[in-house]
Amino acid sequence: MAMDPGKLRHRVTLQARGAGSDALGQASGAWQTLATVWAQVTPLRGREYFAAAAVQQEDSIKVTIRHRADLTAGHRLLWRGQPYDITSAVDVAGQREWTEILAITGGRDGR
Repeated sequence: MAMDPGKLRHRVTLQARGAGSDALGQASGAWQTLATVWAQVTPLRGREYFAAAAVQQEDSIKVTIRHRADLTAGHRLLWRGQPYDITSAVDVAGQREWTEILAITGGRDGR
């Protein structure tokens, strides 16, 4: 995929959960910054749904950054001060040049 690096106009912070777990064995450590990188961010869609007796909102974004092999669905990113859970991180075209990240906010653990 030929991408113009000039489209990397947004700063995003990539984060990983620190060590630690709660009584149920779930990760409970604080989020730690892996890197702050330039990215192209494209809002995909938003939706509202009813859960836990309240209306919830969930927004999705697609983020393209220079290739990183260390991102997984267990990480999150911050964009404009808002945390987003990473749902996938894919090496675009297998070229190790760009990584495409799909992420959501509002419905999972990113808050």
